[in-house]
Amino acid sequence: MTRISYISALCLSSCIMLTAQSSSDLAVTRLEQFVPEHIWIHTDRQLYVSGETIWFKLYNFDTSKQQLTDFSKVAYLELIDQQGLAASQIKVGLVDGTGQGSIELSEALPNGRYTLRAYTRAMRNLGASAFTSLSLIVLRPGQAIAKTPEEQLELSATKSLSAPSTTTTGERRLQIGITSSITDFPQRSQGTFEVTTTDAKGAPVAAQLSVSIALPRLQNKWIDLEIPSNRKPISTIDFLPEKEGLVLEGKVINAQSKEALAKASVYLAFPGKTALVYGAETDEFGRFQFLLPELYSLRQLVIQAISRDEVPVKIEIAEEFHATQVIDTSQFSIPLAWEEMAETALINAQVGKAYQAFELTPEYTLKNPFLDVPFFGEPDAQYRLDDYTRFPLPEFFFEVVTEVSVRGKFGQERLEINNSWTSPKNKLGPLLLVDGVPVFDQASFLKLNNKLIESTEIVSDPFWLNPHYYQGVIQISSFEQQAYSFVTPAAALQQSYLTLLPERNFLAPDHVTQDDSPLPDFRNTLYWNASVQTDAAGKAQLTFTTSDAIGEYEIEVLGVSEMGIKGSGSKRINVVKAIDR
Repeated sequence: MTRISYISALCLSSCIMLTAQSSSDLAVTRLEQFVPEHIWIHTDRQLYVSGETIWFKLYNFDTSKQQLTDFSKVAYLELIDQQGLAASQIKVGLVDGTGQGSIELSEALPNGRYTLRAYTRAMRNLGASAFTSLSLIVLRPGQAIAKTPEEQLELSATKSLSAPSTTTTGERRLQIGITSSITDFPQRSQGTFEVTTTDAKGAPVAAQLSVSIALPRLQNKWIDLEIPSNRKPISTIDFLPEKEGLVLEGKVINAQSKEALAKASVYLAFPGKTALVYGAETDEFGRFQFLLPELYSLRQLVIQAISRDEVPVKIEIAEEFHATQVIDTSQFSIPLAWEEMAETALINAQVGKAYQAFELTPEYTLKNPFLDVPFFGEPDAQYRLDDYTRFPLPEFFFEVVTEVSVRGKFGQERLEINNSWTSPKNKLGPLLLVDGVPVFDQASFLKLNNKLIESTEIVSDPFWLNPHYYQGVIQISSFEQQAYSFVTPAAALQQSYLTLLPERNFLAPDHVTQDDSPLPDFRNTLYWNASVQTDAAGKAQLTFTTSDAIGEYEIEVLGVSEMGIKGSGSKRINVVKAIDR
């Protein structure tokens, strides 16, 4: 693949520009393709201890077709306390209607009833009533817990906020069976069980499932299997659906008049070892948006905007998460019937924390092929400054870098790429970068401290970065590789930005081959697998490992078939004392 075709493909897959259409025209076009959605949330259990990890699976359904949908590629998940404050906020990538991940709970999280809320950006057009909420309990070791004599506790604040739904008949229910040769499993032993999926008539059907083995849930009915089919119709779209991937939206305004700036050039950069820079142009309302690649975790970003009229600008990023509100102001308490389960969870978690330093190192799955490739591809030349005398930058480019010419008198030097490219419509020079951040002032670029620079990379060919062509690319890479070696303009927006949640693998100790390990194992969740697929015969064989903790656990399965048939199943098992222990 040539450089031009490679860069073109990368730009097309990684950045988009809003066209100068009216908002009404945009809304009409999107309304015809809008898909009403509803999300299931499956967690490994319902009761957690601060410092533990919540494992989850998301299923996103088209409510009109009652099947999984790939309409939205991103889901937003929030853990909200009773006062309406978000204890955790994450973005989850959706593939073919499903996504999975984990939430690490802070050890400082207090006792309380928490709401795990999920939605897509498209669902925000319908308001919070379209979101899905799941009730969870979090306990903090050492904090007193109020108890109530009621056998059942109504968690009114964490009920699903879905609109009324039509009743799913038995013919549309996925039957999930769980069988094992025994129900009592010794400590630190390997157990197996079979999951079967059939339709209401008993015919086997293939289905995708999420499976957990953990402390039993506190409530029998923990999820509504009905998918709402009578959502209120949508008339306007204020939040653009993320049909291709994670989208960053914002607006550029005149810092003095506060009016929107149309046709301003906007540059988004993620400083780091691998240069990631994207360009766009604002529409008539000053809006811009970027379709991001599969970036993960919290990233630093720098956004710069250049107005054609050279007026002072201000950049604003659209709010990513939906507003929250107070959920429940009542005192937190648990029924007496839950006391034993709560004590078990607390003891297990505290034993595990005492040996936390010996836990298995978390493993994450990253799927982005562009993370190791700069947006401009492989450079034509690279020079490491340690291989040469460290001249000031103008002299270094003049004496060493043959692909670059230094023009102008002393103190007013400028850089040009040595190529035969000319553009009568756009006479921009090379695109200058420092650790992947564009620099538009050549004087500032050439005054960088050469002692902080590790290397410089050169792209000699003409380069397109929406909305301009550049003579080429000259990048300076510092030792820190975080763009700390220069000061960005005051109008630039610099902040942390939350991208997608990296997929963490569930790990459990291997007691079969390492049975002599002296480290205690008191996991509250024995097994979690969010990607189980039954075969054409509707069967899947699964293996898990028990821990040191004796007591009752629950195998819980949630799933959906290719035809959209949904169902759940559960089975109680016991971990008993091993005879030889």
